[in-house]
Amino acid sequence: MNKNQYKALIILVILMLFPIVASAQQAINLEIVIPDSYKKTVKGNKIYFTINLLNLGANQRFDVTLKYDLLNKNNEILATNSKTVAIETQASIVGNLDIPDKLSQGEYLLRATVFYPEGESKAETTIYIKEKEDINPFYYLIIFFVALVLLGLIIIIAKPIVSKIELRNKIHKIVKNKNK
Repeated sequence: MNKNQYKALIILVILMLFPIVASAQQAINLEIVIPDSYKKTVKGNKIYFTINLLNLGANQRFDVTLKYDLLNKNNEILATNSKTVAIETQASIVGNLDIPDKLSQGEYLLRATVFYPEGESKAETTIYIKEKEDINPFYYLIIFFVALVLLGLIIIIAKPIVSKIELRNKIHKIVKNKNK
């Protein structure tokens, strides 16, 4: 037996004694999906999104922890939420995050992280946060004047109709009194 055959035999014996289980490795693909109605939101609101998970490794059920963070341009965490879910092959989870009232208008980063036994995966997307939309007092004034004009038109249109009804009632009484 030459030296190369001896090495091959040793490697074969080691592999037989210590089987390598490659299927135990886990990797998870992570995706964030935000509906268009939540890509621009108002501070103080709650934002909803879908997390799609795809297990690329083991074909067994296991628990993962999902963490959602809202970050500013300096990567400071402004809001966070998390939950634990079970995954086997794939899962779609609806997540949510409360947008703090104190934020200023601008672009922010939504980051989702999934923690699993062999590591973690991350996905990010941007959202735009607007100021709360207060109604300008001028609009209340316009609504008041439009309502006032409509009320005036109703009175102007209704007055001749009321007069005709009153006249008809008077004629009806006169005819009724004459027939007695």
